[in-house]
Amino acid sequence: MFEKDGNIHALRADYYPILGQLMKELNLAEIINSIVQPDDTQVNVDAGTYVGLFIHHILGDVNIKMYRMDEFFKDKAIPLLIPWKPDLSVADINDDHAGRVLDALWEANPQQVFGAVVNSAIAVHGLSTDTVPCRYHLEVIQGCLRR
Repeated sequence: MFEKDGNIHALRADYYPILGQLMKELNLAEIINSIVQPDDTQVNVDAGTYVGLFIHHILGDVNIKMYRMDEFFKDKAIPLLIPWKPDLSVADINDDHAGRVLDALWEANPQQVFGAVVNSAIAVHGLSTDTVPCRYHLEVIQGCLRR
């Protein structure tokens, strides 16, 4: 719920706040901003925040249309979805800038960006990457040979 112009509005939350907190925990926006640099620097919303908006939009319960994103977010509690930028409003979401962010993401190499986010997840959650059980590989290889 939020108050606007003296009126209280109830907004649907669903799983979005949990996803927003996970993105905040991984420093998603910060990592992406360190790699992806769109040409337009005169905007209120950075590339990492737009990627967070893309993730929410793609996982949303509507037909995925990567245009008119402001329509998708107009009935959402944006401070819960994007907790690292609580002052973000629907008016800040612009399809033109979203397109420039996608272009910059492509130019920055999406695999490199994804790798950086995965490395952050590994560090944040203390995942081990130095060993893989040989038994698992043997079972997979033997299973393939038996067929």
